[in-house]
Amino acid sequence: MDCFYTLKYGVIRDRRLGFAYYMLQVLAMMFCFARIFVEQGYLEYAQLAGFVRPELIGITHRELGTWDPPYCHHQQIGCVFWDAAKLSSNALGQDSLRLPTRLQSSLQTSSCAPANCHLNYTETARSTAYIAAVETVLMELHGSVQAIPFAAENPPADKEDHHPEYADSHQHLHGALLGPAEEVMQSLPKGTVDTFTLRTLLRAANTSLDAPSDSPRSGVSSEHGETFRDEGIILNVDYLYSNTHCITLWWLALKLVGKAGRCHITYQIKVTRVAESEFEWKELEEHTPTATTGPKQRTVHLVHGVIIHFRRGGKVGRFSPSAMITSLVLSLGCLSLAQVVLDVVWQYLYPLLGWKSNTHIMEALYESVDATSTIKYTGTKPFTKDS
Repeated sequence: MDCFYTLKYGVIRDRRLGFAYYMLQVLAMMFCFARIFVEQGYLEYAQLAGFVRPELIGITHRELGTWDPPYCHHQQIGCVFWDAAKLSSNALGQDSLRLPTRLQSSLQTSSCAPANCHLNYTETARSTAYIAAVETVLMELHGSVQAIPFAAENPPADKEDHHPEYADSHQHLHGALLGPAEEVMQSLPKGTVDTFTLRTLLRAANTSLDAPSDSPRSGVSSEHGETFRDEGIILNVDYLYSNTHCITLWWLALKLVGKAGRCHITYQIKVTRVAESEFEWKELEEHTPTATTGPKQRTVHLVHGVIIHFRRGGKVGRFSPSAMITSLVLSLGCLSLAQVVLDVVWQYLYPLLGWKSNTHIMEALYESVDATSTIKYTGTKPFTKDS
């Protein structure tokens, strides 16, 4: 009861193990540095919530009056022009938008007049038309983002700009539309509404409606076209939020003394195309018969077009002492892992390979030097069973 036993240690004089040991230590320290300082292991991250609501503005009269695109004369297929109100009738609402590009209409007639008989429709006419100038339709994207639970744990506003730190609308944030190579195609300054044409979003995805479709059905029959305008296309528009670009250790030090400003959320918009896909939907238009006993008619529209899904991603974080300690412990745990690996190599692999090493098991010696239990280090000695 009057002794405290420290861990004994072994000295293995082997250059191979020594070199591996120090290299693993260096790698573990480099990993710890990268984890804490490069990957910002001192941050905790929030779950992002919000919405994006698209609103179609329309097409300018100049483009409607002068546009005569080549696809309007392709295989003798004509074009029809739809204004913003007609295009908006096909929109899906929040977080999604669909726009028609090709319309296949089938006029069907049924001679069954009584309401309780079986309706047997037969096709009497068919037509196909492109929706002209759909690439030039202007859309405004209204939205907001909220970091959960950071927004609820912080004051709703401050004296700097009277806006919350972890919840705000896109109109109060700085953003950018990224191109195919993640270059900035369009800056979105604070105080403006995100406004794009469909052509701009297609360019950001490195494609166009007249590009060859990679859909498995493309070109299979005369009813299936060869371009995205014919078969439709699916676009994913990702809003990537971040505030970690300014949360550095220097910024944290300034924040502790009250000299650091707010780290505002920014966002980037990345547009991607879903490969080997097409998009279409059906619409039914009932026609009122001219007489009570007259034939019933309806038009079935098979609409090919563009569907856009708006999604949220990115990282919004804040400093967390527990996150920093966790990252530090996990990173430094690699040092103990290196020790275990080398112990296994020395004890089991060396005998199998017939390698020999000069091993000394040592223990540190301490003794109490006075009645106050002051501890004094007196050196080391070889360990024996009696010691």
